[in-house]
Amino acid sequence: MNKEQTYIAQTLQLFLEKGIKNVTMSEIARALNASSKTIYKIFEDKTGLVLACIRLHQQQMSTMEQQIMEQKGEQVIEAMITIHDAFLAEMAKVDLVYFNDIAHYYPDIWASESYFDFRYTKRLMIKGIKEGIFYKNIDVELAVDTIVLLMKAMIEHNDFQSEYQANHELLYSSILLPYLRGICTMNGLQKLKEYHRQQSETSH
Repeated sequence: MNKEQTYIAQTLQLFLEKGIKNVTMSEIARALNASSKTIYKIFEDKTGLVLACIRLHQQQMSTMEQQIMEQKGEQVIEAMITIHDAFLAEMAKVDLVYFNDIAHYYPDIWASESYFDFRYTKRLMIKGIKEGIFYKNIDVELAVDTIVLLMKAMIEHNDFQSEYQANHELLYSSILLPYLRGICTMNGLQKLKEYHRQQSETSH
């Protein structure tokens, strides 16, 4: 990891913990043990640094999704649920002021960067359709885009952090489970039932 990459990774952690507006460039320079002049030379301005941090966070979440798919890709439903759980675990570590700051102070970036990249979820859905787990008439792009819109709406909801952010079981039972049931064929529903049975046996 070179100096620029190190700066981006450390700044991202500051933003995730405190939000973007609450972290000044002077504070960033102190945390990085670098001069403000050095930071501005590399990133030009705070917007450039914010964009670099966003892209790193996108990459981290995409890598997480890819690794889960590689580990559990043969079990489509289990892979989708595991990705959902991993995403929620990541969101539980983030002060949602971070996302609100992007949406409010950097609306062009929020609109254009496709923050939640569920490309591997799309591949899982296509695989599930081919295997007869999900209905053939599903518009995969629309189905996954709906998840993205839902994630954005949840993050922008004022009560999400205090009431729901860390409640994985409630979010699963109220959002993902009904969604999966809706797109599953009879074969898919059976696999979903088997997954829950296995999880129940593992937890006892």
